[in-house]
Amino acid sequence: MDKTIQSSFENLLSQDKDLQYEAYNHILASTKEEVDWAYDVWEQLKLDLTHSDNHRRSRAA
Repeated sequence: MDKTIQSSFENLLSQDKDLQYEAYNHILASTKEEVDWAYDVWEQLKLDLTHSDNHRRSRAA
């Protein structure tokens, strides 16, 4: 996983909602084509599907 994508996933946890939104859009745009980092984040995404934060659940889905 490149540093830009890794940074975007970290920014999803930021308190700054604008930064979260920008990170989410960047991740979403990068998935328009096949990515090589899907399994790097797979376990965290699975955990986030049942997270108490509805935003994290939504993003994971």
